[in-house]
Amino acid sequence: MTVLGALVAIIGSVAHEMIGHGLGCALDGGTITLLTFLVFRCDGATWIADGGGPIGALLVGCLAVLFVFRRRSRDPLVRLALFTIASMLLFWFFAQMVAEAVDGSDDWGHVARDLDWPKEWHVTAAALGIVGYWLTFQVMRRAAASVIEGRRMRLIVPYLGAALSAPALAALWHGGALASAMDGFMTFAVAPFGHVMLLFSVQQNDVTSRPIRRSYAFIGVALVIVALFATVVAPGLGRLS
Repeated sequence: MTVLGALVAIIGSVAHEMIGHGLGCALDGGTITLLTFLVFRCDGATWIADGGGPIGALLVGCLAVLFVFRRRSRDPLVRLALFTIASMLLFWFFAQMVAEAVDGSDDWGHVARDLDWPKEWHVTAAALGIVGYWLTFQVMRRAAASVIEGRRMRLIVPYLGAALSAPALAALWHGGALASAMDGFMTFAVAPFGHVMLLFSVQQNDVTSRPIRRSYAFIGVALVIVALFATVVAPGLGRLS
């Protein structure tokens, strides 16, 4: 399940940087000049490319939630993967909104400047982020019982995998290894701390729950994806890499 956490971190990066910012840049008619694990640059970007990142993470997180509740798959590993993706990405989205409402930086700060939002946007965005974080906790708490099945390690191990692998992947960018690693830690360890708090809503019961059988096929595919991402994307793509 540790490799699952690394895969979740990569999925989060793809959702935010490639799908969100990437499609936003294309809609702006811009050109991608840099793509790493958590850094994106677009020549000709407007508010669409800036806001596309968090929206991409939000959409992927919401889709994962829908699949968790519809229970199309009875495979406990698939359900745990979807649950972890939803939890980590949604907590990240709302935590980012709160943080950037405070200091006016990065994605939401750029959108606010591009659209000339009034100063009140700081308070409004912070309030929405706090409410959204709380709602995410309530939604994931409802889903946790059927996914975790009393095994609390199913919550903590993938989280630790993401929290440890994200700084390592982020540090592979030679343009700012230390700052990028810190960004990875804040994004996948601090921002989704609500995921850890779900532990208090899950009753420990390892005896009656179904164990997740080790899937060597899943581990192999996941390791290949992590290796390819670490060697191709994380060091930087684009003319600014």
